[in-house]
Amino acid sequence: MTTLSPELLRRFDIPGPRYTSYPTADRFVEAFTAADYGQALAQRRTGPAALALPLSLYVHIPFCESLCYYCACNKIITKHHSRSASYLRYLSREVDLHTEHLGLGQAVTQLHLGGGTPTFLSDDELKELMAMLRRSFAMAPGGEYSIEVDPRTVDATRLNTLAELGFNRLSFGVQDFDPEVQKAVHRIQPAEQVFALVEQARAIGFDSINVDLIYGLPKQTPESFARTLAQVSQLRPDRIALYAYAHLPERFKPQRRILSNEIPGAQSKVAMLAQSLEAFSDAGYVYVGMDHFALPNDALAVAKRQGRLHRNFQGYSTQPDCDLIGLGVSAIGKVGATYSQNAKTMEEYCDALDHGQLPVNRGLALSRDDLARRAVIMALMCQGQVLFESIELAWLLDFREYFASELDAMRDLADKGLVTLDDAGIQVTPMGWYFVRAVAMVFDRYLQADRNRAKFSRIGPVALGFPGRTPCGLFARRRRRGFCRTGIRLAHHEHGCASAGVDAVPPCGARMGPHAGHARAPAAVGQQHGPQHLDARSPDGAGARRDLRHRRPVGVHALRVAVFRAAGRIAQWRAAGRCCLDGAVRAG
Repeated sequence: MTTLSPELLRRFDIPGPRYTSYPTADRFVEAFTAADYGQALAQRRTGPAALALPLSLYVHIPFCESLCYYCACNKIITKHHSRSASYLRYLSREVDLHTEHLGLGQAVTQLHLGGGTPTFLSDDELKELMAMLRRSFAMAPGGEYSIEVDPRTVDATRLNTLAELGFNRLSFGVQDFDPEVQKAVHRIQPAEQVFALVEQARAIGFDSINVDLIYGLPKQTPESFARTLAQVSQLRPDRIALYAYAHLPERFKPQRRILSNEIPGAQSKVAMLAQSLEAFSDAGYVYVGMDHFALPNDALAVAKRQGRLHRNFQGYSTQPDCDLIGLGVSAIGKVGATYSQNAKTMEEYCDALDHGQLPVNRGLALSRDDLARRAVIMALMCQGQVLFESIELAWLLDFREYFASELDAMRDLADKGLVTLDDAGIQVTPMGWYFVRAVAMVFDRYLQADRNRAKFSRIGPVALGFPGRTPCGLFARRRRRGFCRTGIRLAHHEHGCASAGVDAVPPCGARMGPHAGHARAPAAVGQQHGPQHLDARSPDGAGARRDLRHRRPVGVHALRVAVFRAAGRIAQWRAAGRCCLDGAVRAG
């Protein structure tokens, strides 16, 4: 294993997207509607992908009985289990709407139940959910069928039930074994309980058992976390996911219950990360990449050795790249050259289904540039190399010319020892593999545009006499809806879950349209993607906004309509030459 000092980690472990998708979920826009998603589903049904590519399913169960203070997932805290019965009825409606577009019996090779707490559902409800999915989809033999498990909600009997339902992979949320840390984050679960459950799961015959850990939690110290690492090494799960906690109480209310003075400093967090890498390497784990470790005989480690790793919204996967159907509140999907996300609130989610509509409220139609860059980024993230010829043949471009500025940046990373460059392509070094997101970020055009935009962000507001503000302040109340946010975004599974792992977010105004960051005229966007994908910043986007307004229930989305109208006014100013690049309005 490459020796990583705390100094190296401080230098290269920079915040950035986890690239479970490209473009990342913070680039999704509300101009992408349920109709656009339905069109993507219809194209899959009639196209060659229906037979050539299997499906992956993600089902979001948002309920939890108790609140974990560190958590930033999309969740509903309740002890009333009757709410889950109603939720299952809405899930059934959403599944039926998908089968109307896709047809019955499409093959599924991967299923993941996340949350929230999927084991909040009773055994009968889990049986109902699996029966519902099997009625509409064909679960392929040998697929990966996993569920996230709160150790406090299961026993040996429930584990047997999960196995009988077809689940073959479990993920236990451990976070930390230290009792003081567990008390500080309001998640008490004795180590003995987890050890007993893992032993029972092995006896039942689950193919793989994963454990989630978080470093940087309140009252953690390098010494206390070292004890947790020793216990996890003794537990010896097949896979380990290690995430960094980021404290953002201004965005996530549960984190306000955490005392800031109890959170370890940056130096301690770096020390805990270095300890973890060393401890798991000494215990015989393979570093798969991006916070994930696996035993050498686990399918994930084997896939890495054989160059078969893939990446989706659940992280690394052994399954070939396939379309993903996201079911449930806040769930994210990928179908063809589109991404989509369901409504993030239960009210909006149920309202759409009550109107017979798919509950998608934002997404993105990928451009040719997006697809080419996604291929490069995923090659780096999964195989650790990019071959120029393969990209050139797949996307009919000259790699050295198309990515000239990116290759210049790669030479700088090569000087730092993160990559090697030759005539054939780019190879991530063993040291660079630990910082692969920093390598991939070089090809992220959206981040490049953000950096360029940031250079001029102060000119307009100061000239207007409003220090620190821009006209994009109009969207302050809609930041969480995807129009305009500042600061950083966290991501865990991307499906509304953000307990750990930091993703960068563009400055104000960077996400006003589906192709933000692209140097492309609005007319070209409309010609390429049709009216439903018009950039919300362009004057022609008004037609798309009118179309959206007719498709959505007015009562629920009135504020969204107002925001689109405001976006249209700014677009008109910009088209008339009265709006500079950073969003400031010129006089006259």
